Amino acid sequence: MTDWNTRQTLLLRAKNHDDESAWEEFVYYYRPYLYVIARRMNLSHHDSEEISQNVLIKLWDKMPEFDYSQQKGRFRGWLCTVTGNTVKNFLKSQQARLKRYEKVKRQEVEGYLNGVSLPEIEEIAESEWRTYIANLAWKNVKDDLHANARDTFLMFRQGKKVAEIASEVGVTEGSAYVYKKRVEQVLFKEIKRLEEEIC
Repeated sequence: MTDWNTRQTLLLRAKNHDDESAWEEFVYYYRPYLYVIARRMNLSHHDSEEISQNVLIKLWDKMPEFDYSQQKGRFRGWLCTVTGNTVKNFLKSQQARLKRYEKVKRQEVEGYLNGVSLPEIEEIAESEWRTYIANLAWKNVKDDLHANARDTFLMFRQGKKVAEIASEVGVTEGSAYVYKKRVEQVLFKEIKRLEEEIC
């Protein structure tokens, strides 16, 4: 990971088509997020992959002219607009293709397209962003945690009682709460870092 640590910096670097490492970092952070948004719209795995790729291609083309300003809103807002438009265009093209299919095939594809929903993309994007960032933060910190702390935190997340956790880990109940709190602090710090870095 680079030493650039602000969201503006990654976006500014990704605007430069000559900075391949910035674009790779950008794709690393945003591709899984785009995929999840498409899946939440009830698109298939294959179609969600295609949507993610199409959005990234559009972003590659448009990033040099993108003017990031906090006053205009978050980068994710613009990203949602691009993603929503890509999904709508995809569905329109599928509908057009559908008209060319023979009747049996048409019914099969029609059933799939009717199952695709296009709810409020901003709402989906914001909800998925929180989950995505939390999961990414956990992935980044979990291997650096003491095994007892990691196990304790995960058991709390699974809804286990503190007495059961303390017994399984082999610590006092007070220590179990301390482990949980320490992991939450580390996780919160990493979430904040990621939110500053990737917007």
